[in-house]
Amino acid sequence: GKISHAIAEYQKLIKEDPTDLPLVNTLGDLYVRLGNIPEAVRCFTRLAESYDNGGFVVRAIAMYKKVSKIDSGQIQSLSRLADLYLRQGLNSDARAHYLQVADYLIKKGELDNAITVYQRVVQIDPENPAVDGRIAEALQKLGKKENAVSSYLSAGLKSRRKGSLDEAAGYLKRALDLDENDVQTQLAYAEVLSDLGKPTEALAALNRIPLHDFKPEVLETSFSIHLKAGNAGEAENVANQLLEIDGQYFKLFLTLANTERAKGDLDRAALQAGKVAEFAVKQ
Repeated sequence: GKISHAIAEYQKLIKEDPTDLPLVNTLGDLYVRLGNIPEAVRCFTRLAESYDNGGFVVRAIAMYKKVSKIDSGQIQSLSRLADLYLRQGLNSDARAHYLQVADYLIKKGELDNAITVYQRVVQIDPENPAVDGRIAEALQKLGKKENAVSSYLSAGLKSRRKGSLDEAAGYLKRALDLDENDVQTQLAYAEVLSDLGKPTEALAALNRIPLHDFKPEVLETSFSIHLKAGNAGEAENVANQLLEIDGQYFKLFLTLANTERAKGDLDRAALQAGKVAEFAVKQ
């Protein structure tokens, strides 16, 4: 009964002076003690907005944290908290709170809104493959296959740059499950398989690319895979095919020369270097 009486008194005082923010804070605390969380949230949110508008960002953050502590389902407060952390340059805290917001929206089935929030995380942490993966999953649920493939591909490429090859292969496989004819994904998947020491599987992946999509990039990837696997003869065959397409590919024979030299086969190295010299003169 005393708490209820105190709340009534504080309400009168605040009505007389709405700018007395410490009174609003005390009123919010009293509502918490009473168990009236919605009213407490209103008080603390009012405080947070006032502090933010006044330029007191640290105090605004403290208030939004207070709201989140008493009601974790206040997604608007979490989102504002993330915005303020970002404004303060606290990217790690901003990212964590945006992820909480996005994951909550996913559970509520608000996929489009979740994707928008995930995209904010990408702006903060552009090399994080997991976020692209979550965007891809949401897009897939929405039936946006082409966009989902693009996001899975992005996640795979980022994972590869991080050196997480198994993770990269997983993302790229999910992209290919949606569109097995996407050439860029097929190339990336073959390169990752090669990185994993699976040249046979890598070349098989390339061979699944339809002939009408068999562009120079496919042959370039094939050259790299053969070279990495130690198949210098096959790599040379591919280099010759590329040379027929464009004379600029004579530089691949310099790569072959260096490979032979590294293996200790100086005769083969000299032969390949001679081809480079011959092509260079023609050019």
